[in-house]
Amino acid sequence: MVSISFGVFKRPLLSVIVVSIAAIAAASTATANTASPLVIPETLSACNSLILNLVIDCGFELDVSTLNAAWVVGGNLTNPGGGFDDNEYGVDSSDAYSGNLGLYAGADGPAMTLTQNISVTANTNYTISFELEQDLTTVSPYNNIFSASFDGQALTTLTNPASTAYNLYTYTFTPGSSGSAALVFSFEADTTWWSLDDVEVTPAATGTPEPASLALAGLGIAILALVARRRARTI
Repeated sequence: MVSISFGVFKRPLLSVIVVSIAAIAAASTATANTASPLVIPETLSACNSLILNLVIDCGFELDVSTLNAAWVVGGNLTNPGGGFDDNEYGVDSSDAYSGNLGLYAGADGPAMTLTQNISVTANTNYTISFELEQDLTTVSPYNNIFSASFDGQALTTLTNPASTAYNLYTYTFTPGSSGSAALVFSFEADTTWWSLDDVEVTPAATGTPEPASLALAGLGIAILALVARRRARTI
């Protein structure tokens, strides 16, 4: 039985196809003018519409030559080799859910991880959500495994799922203590890539009344008490 290592040619093959298509398009629309590269603002990603979102570079739009420093890459970074925007992981337009760019990750064998530390407050409810895509069904005997955790607690683990377009995953979490909580994504994709975009961690509204509201409530209670007292005297 011949064992094929998909990691050797996963991204190069796709790159050849993309470059070929781009060359054909450029030849058909060539002009004499050249324009400066477009600077892509992070606000193009849907996750930035949430003012309370605590994740930095939530849509992977800030840096196109490397991941933003807020994201820490670890685990298997050598198989396949090439690093960022090569054979294993990077950002490109074909992996975007919203905005212009999305993350792709496809470590062969041992998983690679992507981590960002988030400051949290004890006993506050947080909502964690992200968009995730798996573009090909797993081919035996290979594995495509994804997991996510927050502050050491598992959110989900997906093992060899069927291919699917982007799906929204949403979870709630309440930390017992204040401090830094690690949001960790783990990717293993022997035959393809996982795509990730629009990562959000947002605190729930506390619901604490404003001072003016408390004053109005107190006045209302006082009026009701006075009315009840007057009724009691007339009986």
